[in-house]
Amino acid sequence: MLIIDKNQKTNWKYILILLILAVIAGGGILKCYFEFSKIISSQIKILPSQKGRKKAEEEVVIITDKTEYKTEETVKVTIKNNLGKSIWYYEWCISDCDKSLCECGDSFFVERREQNEYKVYSLPNSIYQEIMSPLVELKPNSEKTYQLKLIKFPKGTYRLGFFFGFNKKEPPRDVTIYSNEFEVSEEKINEISDWKTYRNEKYGFELRVPKILKIKEFENTTRYEEPVLLLVTFTGDSYPLDAVTFDLVVKENNQRMSSKEWFLTTVKGSEDEIEEIKISGYPAIRWRSKAVPIDRYFIVKEDKVYEVWPTEGSKLSDEEINEMLSEILSTFKFIKENKEDMIYVETPKPYQVIESPLLIKGRARGYWFFEGSFLLRLIDNHGNEIATGVASALSNWMTEDFVPFEAQITFQKPETKEGILILIKENPSGLPEYSDELRIPIRFSE
Repeated sequence: MLIIDKNQKTNWKYILILLILAVIAGGGILKCYFEFSKIISSQIKILPSQKGRKKAEEEVVIITDKTEYKTEETVKVTIKNNLGKSIWYYEWCISDCDKSLCECGDSFFVERREQNEYKVYSLPNSIYQEIMSPLVELKPNSEKTYQLKLIKFPKGTYRLGFFFGFNKKEPPRDVTIYSNEFEVSEEKINEISDWKTYRNEKYGFELRVPKILKIKEFENTTRYEEPVLLLVTFTGDSYPLDAVTFDLVVKENNQRMSSKEWFLTTVKGSEDEIEEIKISGYPAIRWRSKAVPIDRYFIVKEDKVYEVWPTEGSKLSDEEINEMLSEILSTFKFIKENKEDMIYVETPKPYQVIESPLLIKGRARGYWFFEGSFLLRLIDNHGNEIATGVASALSNWMTEDFVPFEAQITFQKPETKEGILILIKENPSGLPEYSDELRIPIRFSE
């Protein structure tokens, strides 16, 4: 079919058919174009402009409460939204914190500086577990504070990263900002000074424990079907705890066995798994079995045994449990101490009139000595030192029983009429909890 026929006339019928076909084809193309445009626009995320992004980076701030921390301290992180609109980010909870205070989460990450370059620092898995990961809103001109405990953070320089968005329906990764730098030292904070004291007047002892522990007492009860005088449990409200949990048990020792005899007779453990130590000046056993590498303690004092058994409920490693339990027992001490149970002086008696040379005789338990002797001091009632001496054991001092001793000191008569004779317990460790002394008031001859 031609536009011009044989007679040289325009073929309008043919032209009309072409126009109709063109309109039909064009409509189909336009429809495809519009449908395709809808698909593309639905899949393209409209990002904020460079100017908007820069403003967001300036107006949303993440800061820490300090710039220097010690390992195991807690960082308080505050996000401030100074924009005129809401921001959105992901959040979850740290399992070992109070949920209302200690969320930290999916929109946060930690970076550590290495050779002048920041690299993402992977937090140990034991620090947190995901409980929930909600998309949360931080409204305009508002702020929110979170906490992150620096568990097992090595010494170094760190910063926190935080990303957020402006659309509740989209993953909040439009803008990423960073906190100020902060330093972490490997020195642990002195938690013992913040611990609380448990004291038992009836059985005459006290010790300090982390504040997180809950304490319960049970008298004349049983533990694993064995009768005990006292059971004190140190546990928590929720588990696992960032502290050691344990039981302290007081039992009768009517036969007055030594700490080693008690362990071998009652516990019936292996002798090569124990270490003989002193706790609060008294003989004790530290037992670490090959099957269970966690320390257990047995302290013997006269007719009582004080046992310490770690229990389940701690998230600490075996090594960390042993370390914390050792710190706790370094604070253990007996109270209302009757010195005659440790040392007894036959002569001189209190307020006895003395003259030079002075003979001193008595008996003391073996742990009052070191290398078979201990020191003596004679002072006036103003505290001025008059003379010193050394008391010597008269038999084998390497025992927990009483050992006789003697000493003699010479001195010049002071101006004061009264004074004090001091018998000092040997303390080779230098630790204050093992220090002790007996003071005897005396009178000087006219």
